[in-house]
Amino acid sequence: MDDRFLGLNFLPAQTAMLDSSGRIVFVNDAWVAFAHANGYGGRSFVGTSYLGVCERAQGAEKFQADLFGANLRAVLDGAVETFELVYPCHGLDAKRWFKVIARNLGQRTLVTHVDISAQHRQFPPIGNFCENAKLMHDLRSPLTTILGFSAASELLPPHQQNWTKAREYFQLIHKSGSRMLDLVNDILEAESQRSLDNGLTETVVLLHALAREICSELSPMSQENNVRVECNITDGVALHADEKKLWKVFTNLVSNAIKYTRQSGSVTLSACYNRSGGIEVTVKDTGIGVAEEMVPTIFEPFTRVADETTKQACDGTGLGLSIVRDLVQQHEGNILVTSTVGQGTEFVVQFPAWRTAHTEIAAILNVGSNA
Repeated sequence: MDDRFLGLNFLPAQTAMLDSSGRIVFVNDAWVAFAHANGYGGRSFVGTSYLGVCERAQGAEKFQADLFGANLRAVLDGAVETFELVYPCHGLDAKRWFKVIARNLGQRTLVTHVDISAQHRQFPPIGNFCENAKLMHDLRSPLTTILGFSAASELLPPHQQNWTKAREYFQLIHKSGSRMLDLVNDILEAESQRSLDNGLTETVVLLHALAREICSELSPMSQENNVRVECNITDGVALHADEKKLWKVFTNLVSNAIKYTRQSGSVTLSACYNRSGGIEVTVKDTGIGVAEEMVPTIFEPFTRVADETTKQACDGTGLGLSIVRDLVQQHEGNILVTSTVGQGTEFVVQFPAWRTAHTEIAAILNVGSNA
């Protein structure tokens, strides 16, 4: 070990020194202590490719790893002298944020991770004018119908009530009122999920048990639509998560999949571990699919999928997937979607590795550690 690096042991921040290829040649005591405290011990860091670690990341960790890896390569190549990135590094005991700083020192590159949790603050999203205008439009439409057909009762001839026409009016009033109530309920749910005071009540959630209960609860819907629902999640797959919120996430995804799948189609739930040790849950259907131009906006509030056959927007308020995304993000996860019109849609919910509740997590993380 190069004695010139020993002075880095006095730094409280996790610090590593890299050679020109991105391989770790030294880590200080704070780095080792942090790794062991978070369950990443059992292997030597020296000789490991830092770029390789970034490239192997999957799931919820992939975006930040790719971003840091690309900029670290620029620092190593001398294209830039310094790169800084603030990123979340949460654990079961606390929510933490770090700033990583990579600085080119010539033949070596210094990488330092500084805990800035005490200074970091999260702010709630601010709604924009376009979303509010669309909300007002969506609320106004059913209200116009309710008021219009309510007033139409004045047009019925006195002493000669047309009950057939009146029944039709009342049905339209009821349908519009129900639609508005659903919209209001979904708006309240969405705002509730975004509230700063709305934390997680975390337990160890057995995903196979949760998925089977959801499939059982939705079986009347699947039978009515003649859609086969399969649950392929093995026993023992578990997460540290809020069970009620996971229930909402997967109930929404599965019920949507059933609704948008034609007769004799199928919906499948599955789960797997990725290379980063995180869990990915997939909900896949053989339904109507989503047009390519719609995919980037599918999680935006009030977006409703259109059936490409009829060109009609499907029923719903368009808030369900927005709520799902918010709930997944509360768990520091990601949700991805791929779809082909006429063939089906696949949602993948990715949870970070630190939420995995599994005794073999260390073995999963050590795969390929000598890259």
